[in-house]
Order: sequence, then C-alpha cells, then structure tokens
Amino acid sequence: MAGPAAGAPTPVTAAHVSSLNVALDCALPATSTPPAGAGSSRHPLSFGVTDSHPTRATLPLLRTLQGRLRRLGVHDYTGPTRSAAYLRTVYPRLHRLSRRGYPVTLDVGIGNTNGAAPSRRRFVRFVRHVVRHDGGWLYAIEITNEPDVPSPTTSDGANTAVIGDLVDGVVAAKSLVRRLHLRLRVGFNVAYDYGADSIFWARLALQATPEFRRDVDWVGLHTYPNLLSADTPVNGSVEVLERLAMATTRSCLAAIGLSPAVPIEVTEVGYPTTRGPTEYAAQRDYWQRVIATVAHDGPAYGVGGLFIFLLQDAPATAAVASGYGVFDQHGHSKPARRLLTRLFQRYGRTVPRWSATRELLSPNPS
Repeated sequence: MAGPAAGAPTPVTAAHVSSLNVALDCALPATSTPPAGAGSSRHPLSFGVTDSHPTRATLPLLRTLQGRLRRLGVHDYTGPTRSAAYLRTVYPRLHRLSRRGYPVTLDVGIGNTNGAAPSRRRFVRFVRHVVRHDGGWLYAIEITNEPDVPSPTTSDGANTAVIGDLVDGVVAAKSLVRRLHLRLRVGFNVAYDYGADSIFWARLALQATPEFRRDVDWVGLHTYPNLLSADTPVNGSVEVLERLAMATTRSCLAAIGLSPAVPIEVTEVGYPTTRGPTEYAAQRDYWQRVIATVAHDGPAYGVGGLFIFLLQDAPATAAVASGYGVFDQHGHSKPARRLLTRLFQRYGRTVPRWSATRELLSPNPS
C-alpha cells in the first residue's frame, strides 16, 4: 500500500511527475486530458476485491458484493516471512474460494523479519514453491509488493536488493509455469506516487533482462488517496490523478521495454473511513469517480481490471488498513458497497437475472 500526500492540488498535470523525466524518459502526457478515443467503445472491466484475512464469513460477503457480476476476483498476500500458522489457515480458505468460482490473485511479497529482508535465494525459492504447489488453482501472482515504495512496513521498496529480487522472481516463476504447463499469469505491481518512484523505474530499466521483459504477463497498479488520513479531497482531482496514474504507468512500462500488449490492472485502490459513518458519503463518491474513470479511460492505456481495497474493515488495531472496507467489521454494508454492486453491473460482465444464482455458484469458466 502506498499513496500520495494529503491535499493533492487540482488540477494535476505532468509537472507533478516531471522528476521522472530526469531519470527515465517516460514520455509523460502534458496534462491529464483523456486520449483520443477514450470511452468511445465499451470494454467491460474485470473486478476483484482484496481480502487480507479471509474467514468463514468471506463467501457471503463476496456474494453480496458480486451481485450479477459474472466473476469477482479475490486478491491476497503471501511471502517467505509469513508465519506457518498464517499459511496453514489462509491458503485452504483461498483455495476453497477458487473452487467456488472466485479467481485468486496472490501477491508474493518479500517482507522482512526484525527489519531484515530474506535473501534473494530464499525469496526465489519461496516463489517457486508457490508456483509448484499452488499454481494449478491460482489465477495470477504478483512478484514483490510495491517495489517502488521505500516503506519497511507496507511495501518492499525499502529492500535495497528489491530490483534483483523482482527480476529473478518473475523469471523463475514464469520458467516453472512453462515447465509445468500451467495457465498462471505472472506479473508485478507498482504504486503511483506523483513520480517519487523515478529512481525505481531507472534502476529497473538498467537491470531488466530480456527474459524479464518476455516473462511479464501483466502489471498491477496501486492508486490511493493519502493512506493514513481521510482529509484527501474527493473532487475533480480524483479523476485527474487516476487518469494520470494510468498514463504514467503505461509510459514507464514502454520506457523499460515492455510490450504495449502487456495489460495493466488496478490491483489496489480504496478510500478510508477511519472516522466512521461521517465519511461514508465521501467513500461512496470516491468509488463513483474512480470506477467511472477507469471504465471510460482505462482501455486507452491498456487497463482492463480493478480490485477494491478492502472487502471488510480490518480491526482498529490494524491502523494502515483501518476503515477501507466496503463492509464494516460486523459485516454490514456501507453505502459504497451498494453503489459498487450497481457499478459492477454497469461496467462489468454480468449474467442474466434468471441464471445468476446458478452461474455464480458454478466453477470459474476457463
């Protein structure tokens, strides 16, 4: 997770990310104006939701959120520093959701223990373990979590060896996918942060190998308002920043040599209601703006999917993720949940009303 500073100005132009051009020529747009043809044709979005602590209550919440959407993905996290108890508990629950027809995307992060990241050898070994043992039922994996964000608590960018871990992890995962004849999609993610990640892109351009460029199937994009404060204004700047994030990421992917055919999915985006019901209206407005922008302008940048962060509010003790859920801690819908279900129907692939129950409970179509 990562996000820009609170109180972002509006309108926002490429001046806010001009530092990117110093280290790497990403051919950024001069403004956030949508490209020609944006929104001119209907490209149904795929949708998913992050649930970092799946429980027995997860499936009913997913069904409520899903509505008539044909498929709703589930996004979660793992890594070599996760406890054995966590892995024993979460993996079977995710596997059950996959069997129920919810494609699972797993972020394989590096993590750290007492401030020290695992060695590259250990990380790559863990990546191979995930592919070998779980690649048959997983839909996609992301190698590392926010390698462009230097936060030791929420992201992998504080690890000085993160670029090498990312490159070697992607190549190792895809090599095993080919060897085992799996359909698992392999990618990585980045967090848009006003161009503060320029050093990351420059380092990745230098260290990316031909194998890495060949093996990246897709890229995840994280976009947020300010994480730890709900003071971020919900106004026209939301659409501007979402569009600029998509444009900048596509430009940077091209600059490091990735094919324009590599799809982007917004795998983390959300708005916190840390102060409770007084912020429910702002959260609802935020989702209206974000999803409409991605649906209308995303296809022009090769963006075809969006994951909701977060399914349900985390405990109050988990400050970073507190309040992001579209359900509260007790499983009650917030106003944003009802809106999202309607937006899924408007912008996603749906099933007819008469067959919704049958299809939503059936295994995922391949």
